[in-house]
Order: sequence, then structure tokens, then C-alpha cells
Amino acid sequence: MTADDERASVDWIGDLDPKAVSRLQQGADEALRRDGRLRELVLRMLARGDEPARDDLAAAVEEAPGAPVPKEVAAYAARVIRARLPLKPGRKAPPRATWEEIVIKAHFQRALQQATKAHEEDDSPRTGAVKARALKATATAFKIRTRTIERIIAPRRWLKRTPPK
Repeated sequence: MTADDERASVDWIGDLDPKAVSRLQQGADEALRRDGRLRELVLRMLARGDEPARDDLAAAVEEAPGAPVPKEVAAYAARVIRARLPLKPGRKAPPRATWEEIVIKAHFQRALQQATKAHEEDDSPRTGAVKARALKATATAFKIRTRTIERIIAPRRWLKRTPPK
């Protein structure tokens, strides 16, 4: 990859919505974690200004026993050890991969179509709660709570934002 190609890819990513860039980075981070390339993952996170999870940081330091630890990783590890920096509360890694959320959304949409069709064919009180039936079917299929599915299918806040004037 030439320098011009690299600049072009940076320009292309820079034109995307910040949330879309975040989702792309999250997908790339998941792939690195899945492949066991934690040192590269931690270096990417530190370059972005994100805080890696302690487990990821420890694995990055231990990844190649004979190889030297990169300066960025060593400097961050030293800061954490010296200052005992409190980590931000909450989950560092998402509970499920991005592709799993897409599958859950697709399953919910299909269940919603089926529930709507059943409601249109038979307007009984049993079929009245179309969304609730679709949520329950999806929750049963993936063995997760309906509230989790509601969070996954909810429109993101950045979609509701009005454009600047």
C-alpha cells in the first residue's frame, strides 16, 4: 500500500459518520481479539485514545515472551501500575459481536412480519400485541431477555439528531 492509498483510505473513513467509524473500528477490534492478536489490538486502542481492558493489556505484554514490548504498551502499563488509574466503569468489550446483533435484528424483523401477518389474518386479542410477540419469539430463539433485544433494535441516538442549520 502506497502513501497515497493510505491517505485515500483515511480520507474515505474520515468522511463517514462518527458512529459508523466506531462500528467499523469495533468490528476490526473484535476480529483482532478473535484471532488472538492482542498486542496489535492494544496498540490500535492506545493510538485512538481508548483504554484497553486490563486482561487485553496483560495479554499484549505476555503475547511474545522473547520479543520486546512496544513502547506505547509499556508506557501505558507503567502509567496504570504507577498511578493505579481507575478504569472507567462499565463493560470494556461488548457482550456480543456486531454480526450477532445484526442476526438478532434480522430475526426480530422476520418475527415481526410473521406476527403482523397473523394479526391481519385473525384480529383476535391473542394476536393484538404484535411487537411483544416478536420480542418474545426472538428472545426465546437467542435465549436472551426481551429488554436486551429492545436495546439492540432501538434506533441509535445519532439517527434521531437533527442536521445542523
